[in-house]
Order: sequence, then structure tokens, then C-alpha cells
Amino acid sequence: MPILLISLVFSGTIFVLFPEIDLAVSGYFYNAEMGKFPLRDNLIAIIIYKSIYVLSYTLGISLTLSLLFKKIGNKWLKDKLSFVTNRQVLFLMIIMAAGPGVIIHNVFKPNFERPRPVNTQEFGGSLEFSSAWKIGQGGKSFASGHAAMGFFMVAFAHLAKGKRRKKLYMTGFTFGIIVSMGRVVQGAHFLSDVVTGGLITLITIQLFYIIMYKKVKKPK
Repeated sequence: MPILLISLVFSGTIFVLFPEIDLAVSGYFYNAEMGKFPLRDNLIAIIIYKSIYVLSYTLGISLTLSLLFKKIGNKWLKDKLSFVTNRQVLFLMIIMAAGPGVIIHNVFKPNFERPRPVNTQEFGGSLEFSSAWKIGQGGKSFASGHAAMGFFMVAFAHLAKGKRRKKLYMTGFTFGIIVSMGRVVQGAHFLSDVVTGGLITLITIQLFYIIMYKKVKKPK
């Protein structure tokens, strides 16, 4: 976790000192002649964007039902759900609620109020650009909830072992990057939004993994 915290501080410092990075990356996907982000209406980008909502609701309902059925279900249901423990279900539920949920949507977005790229004057909007970690004038760009939810998939790797663990890590990171870049190319988020959202979720995963799975050694 120290590496992740350092990464959050380092990336935050870079984006604050050099806000032009955000403008340059978003500007690469903006067509001034058309006056819009061409990929905003791209079918693949839209599918990736909407898939996160489907994923969130599906996982939320599935985890809740799994926990419920393991408590009150009949023997057949409990046997079918024996591959997952209550602790594993709670681990995933807590991370999803804390990272992409509370921290991003209830703390960051309403308090920073950063305008999205598509709403800024630099990209055809009416609002003034606001750098990362700076209070804006109305918006929900910082940090990215979609990026946070995309990187949430890394949480599953913490519950696996051996080669499967490594594969799930790679799959989770890849999915997180794809979802994050999908939001950037659409003009919905700046690079700093998705980097921050992803790191916050990864830190949340590591924190609760330590709390719920790492045994604290008692002093002799």
C-alpha cells in the first residue's frame, strides 16, 4: 500500500504543477473543426461506458443475494454457494461501497466540482478549466467513478491464489485501463480524473485486504 499512496501523492503533484498535461491529453482526442470529441458517439466507447452500470448493479445484487442465501437459504443453495465465503463477499461489498461509492461519489465529486473536459471553454464548453485537486465551478469530473469501478475488478485477484491470482490481476488492471481511457477519449474525464479514481480504488482494496485478511502478529 505505501507504493500506492506514494503514487497518489506523486501523480497528484504532477497534475497540479503541470495542468497542461490534462489539456494536452484531452486535446489529442478533440477535433476543433468539428467542435467536439469525435469518439464521444463511438459505439465501442458507449458500450464500455454503459457496461460499468450493468456491472455495478449485477455485482451489487449478486453479492447481496449471495450473502443473504448463505444465511437463510436451504442446504442446496448453501452448497451451491460454498465456493465463496462470507468474508470474501463482505470484502468485495465493502470495497465497492467505499471506493467507487462513498469516497468517489460522496466525497470527491460533490466537493471538488470539477468541470468535465467537454464542458470547459478549451473544448467548446462554457466553464473555466480547473486543474486536478482544485475546487471547480460546477461539475462531477474529479475523480472518475467509472475508472474506480473498472479497477475494482482487481479486488478479485486478492481472493485467488497462484497463477490464477496473477491472471486476475492482469485482467483487472487491463479492464481498468480500458474503461479509464474510454472516458478520456469521450471527453468525459481528464487523465488526472481516471488516474486518481483508479488509485483510490486500489488503495481501498489493499487497505481492506490488510484489515480483513492479514493477521497482525502479537508481541511475544
